[in-house]
Amino acid sequence: MAREGGPAGANQRWLSRVLWLLLVVFGVSALAYFVAPSASLRVVGIASDPTERFLLRTLAAALLAFVVPLWLAAARPSTSLRYALVWGVITYLVASSLVDLAAYMGGIVSGLSIPSAAVRIALAVWLVLLQRRGG
Repeated sequence: MAREGGPAGANQRWLSRVLWLLLVVFGVSALAYFVAPSASLRVVGIASDPTERFLLRTLAAALLAFVVPLWLAAARPSTSLRYALVWGVITYLVASSLVDLAAYMGGIVSGLSIPSAAVRIALAVWLVLLQRRGG
């Protein structure tokens, strides 16, 4: 049996899948930042001190704050919450990528931050396209 909904329905399904993926990525990242902040920083070449660990755990709290709304938005495709949250996630993905790129250019982090930033920019572009096509 064919799925109903046409192109708009397909966009809804793809947007839901991307939101579920982001929920998992944000949740896993937040847990890593809370549990092992030093190891998380070492991945991009930053030696940690108590201040950096505190700041990373603060970021973890913000990422965890995204988890429940992402779950609601992924599970309820036709809501204003979903529309607003997708634009919030796009903003986060682009802004965090710009921060990483600036840190790389300033010699603060290693080149491992570049692929991460590129993936986040690609996800943001994909979300914009899905959102604009009725996702």
